Amino acid sequence: MLISCQELQKQYMADHQPVLAADGINLDIAENDFLTILGHSGSGKTTLLSLIGGLTTPDSGKVLIRGVDAWAGTDAEVSRVRNETIGFVFQFASLLPTLTVHENLLLPLSFGGPQAGSSEKADALLQEVGILEKRNSFPAELSGGQQRRVAIARAFMNDPQIVLADEPTGDLDETTEREIMDFFYRRHEQGTTFVIVTHNSKLAHGHKRLRVLNMKNGSLQEQ
Repeated sequence: MLISCQELQKQYMADHQPVLAADGINLDIAENDFLTILGHSGSGKTTLLSLIGGLTTPDSGKVLIRGVDAWAGTDAEVSRVRNETIGFVFQFASLLPTLTVHENLLLPLSFGGPQAGSSEKADALLQEVGILEKRNSFPAELSGGQQRRVAIARAFMNDPQIVLADEPTGDLDETTEREIMDFFYRRHEQGTTFVIVTHNSKLAHGHKRLRVLNMKNGSLQEQ
C-alpha cells in the first residue's frame, strides 16, 4: 500500500468550541489510485489532505508511507520523505512573488530534488499546462487561472509518486478546468497516484476510473 491512514484524529478550536476535523479516519491509498474526496466547506477534507501530506500533525493515529510511519522521524526526515514522495497543489497558488514563473517551478528542487535537466523539465511542464509563454513573468502579472496552472506544473517537478490537490480547479473556467483534469488523467495513466479534495460533484465524477469518497463532519464514507 502506498499510503495508509490509521485512526487519524485531529481537533481544532473555533470560536472557543472544539471542532473534530478528522474523526478516527482509516484510509488506504494504493499505487496509481485516483481518489476524489467530495465534501462541503468545513467537512474536514483539507485537514485530511494536510494530514496525509505531513503538513499537519495528527492528535492521534498514523500515516504510513510504504509502511513507514511518516511522523516517526525528525522534522528533517519527514520533510525529505514529503519532498521526494508527494506533490502538492494547494487551494491557493502560493507562488513566491519575487520569482519568475520559471524560477517558481525550480524552487522544489532546492530542497533536494534532481537538478540535471531541470530547466528543460520546467519548460516542458509549462508547455503541458499551456503557459510556457509566461515563463519569465512574475506572479503579479498573471491572472488567477494562470497562477493556478503554474502551481499545478510546480507540483510535478520532483516526479512525485502521489499528488495531493486541494480544489485544484476552484477558480478556473470550464474549459481550463477540463484541460487541467485531462493533464491529471494523462499523468495518472503514466503511474501517478492522485488524491483530490473538492466540493465540485461534477469534477468528482468526471472520469470512469475515479474512486469517490464523501466527507462530512470529519468522517469518510465510500460512495
